[in-house]
Amino acid sequence: MDHAGGTLDFGESMTDCAIRELREETGLNIRITGLIGTYTDPRFLIAYSDDEVRQEFTLVYAADIESGELKIDDESKEYRWVPLTSAVDLPLAESQKRRLKDVMQYQEEQKPFLR
Repeated sequence: MDHAGGTLDFGESMTDCAIRELREETGLNIRITGLIGTYTDPRFLIAYSDDEVRQEFTLVYAADIESGELKIDDESKEYRWVPLTSAVDLPLAESQKRRLKDVMQYQEEQKPFLR
């Protein structure tokens, strides 16, 4: 899992938010098994279509799929499974590529990142 973006609901933990957002966006139920990294580099900014700009704040978790059937919500147009090693070659923001590379390294070393 690279990214389950969304808004933290009042009274919700960060892990509960990640589980809920991923379920809403993919139809999959997951169990979080670890924290891969935290990303708060002030050089990475996100510009939205309404001209709002925010500093990136991302937590990337390791997880196992427990159940569910993959489907996409109305925020997405399509999906496809690709090997993680090929995902870094997709047209992604550099911050996303960095997180994918960290996921690959985490899978080898099981050590979290603070960036």
